[in-house]
Amino acid sequence: MSSPSQKNADLWNRQLRYFRFRFAQGGTPNSSDDLFASFRFVPDEKGLLKVFDRIGVELQRIPASMPRREVGRSYDAADRNKFADPISVYPKFASPGFVRIAGMPTHLSVFADRVRIVVSGANGNHRLIDDSDYQNALKLEALLPQRGIQFIRIASRKQIEELIRILRLRNLPALRSVVASRPDLIAKGATSRASTAPVITRYGGIRDQLGAEFADDDIWQDAHEEIHMLVSAAANFHANPHDVAHCCPGFSSAIIECICADAQMESR
Repeated sequence: MSSPSQKNADLWNRQLRYFRFRFAQGGTPNSSDDLFASFRFVPDEKGLLKVFDRIGVELQRIPASMPRREVGRSYDAADRNKFADPISVYPKFASPGFVRIAGMPTHLSVFADRVRIVVSGANGNHRLIDDSDYQNALKLEALLPQRGIQFIRIASRKQIEELIRILRLRNLPALRSVVASRPDLIAKGATSRASTAPVITRYGGIRDQLGAEFADDDIWQDAHEEIHMLVSAAANFHANPHDVAHCCPGFSSAIIECICADAQMESR
């Protein structure tokens, strides 16, 4: 099984608006590359059915007579089809799993108020992502909003790089303690305005300075999560630029080198 080149992965993450690509990081059985996005729905059964109707996928109701798996009990492969696999928060319905949207192979996972969509398998192998899957992601980015689907917005690589530059100018190169703690409040600006901690107080006002591009809470939150991933990668991979770029495709070499330099300074 082969992955896309680093060059292609970088291009994909700089071109896609809602989807993001990540290489498999290993450490878990059957880990594979990921090309994913999420979209929201009104968090109730009616909203769930409405969003699946819009994407053209029929959710399957689980028959009352069908047995369910017991929590904490393991089952072998031969038993899988004997038991229902319900959506945990909407247990009347089976998890959609692998489905086609407008003929394009995808995998769908349902949560309380959102659906995670993974694009793979254009070549027939769901564990392999190639340029055909990237093209399908581009098509879905155009198609699904036409059907009334609200993708969860993510920060572009350009936006994140601009935020990193401003943080470094303010001598807040990593913001590890800020990003790792209370990201939900920071995303809405609450922590930076309410806290008296020096690092967070200095952080206040940056979002306003960045303007309309960061007005959306999803973008603001996502930017911090991506910075945290960059910083964590630099720490975990001993500030090796090649490994950090592989972990977080799409960032410029200059930004990767800055993050690695900061990690080296922190480790001294």
